[in-house]
Amino acid sequence: MSKDSNRKPVTGNQKPETGEQKKTEIAVIGDEYTIGGFAAFGIIPYPVKDKEEAEKALSSLRGEKVSIIFITEGLGWELIDLIDEINRASEQAVSLIPEAQGSLGFAAKRVNAVIRKATGMEF
Repeated sequence: MSKDSNRKPVTGNQKPETGEQKKTEIAVIGDEYTIGGFAAFGIIPYPVKDKEEAEKALSSLRGEKVSIIFITEGLGWELIDLIDEINRASEQAVSLIPEAQGSLGFAAKRVNAVIRKATGMEF
């Protein structure tokens, strides 16, 4: 019998045993066209139409059990001060992602920083 078969499953509010990984919740904020397919990968979509809706969605996720929040570049760049504040003040990591129409050039550098902060690994 292997060591792994002796481990108890993690349920509810239990913390994982040493060596096990906790589940990471991920959310994405952006226009429906860009974020539509993310739910298929277990990522929680927050479709928004403008900066105000994006700010409400981002603010509502603060302090929640979401470790990583992606937001489309156009909206995220307008909320960069709030994003930087969340990244500094919490264990949550917020990063920009390219929009379906293409990258504005802000996302690539920030995605790597978010992944490094959340996982300790380089992407």
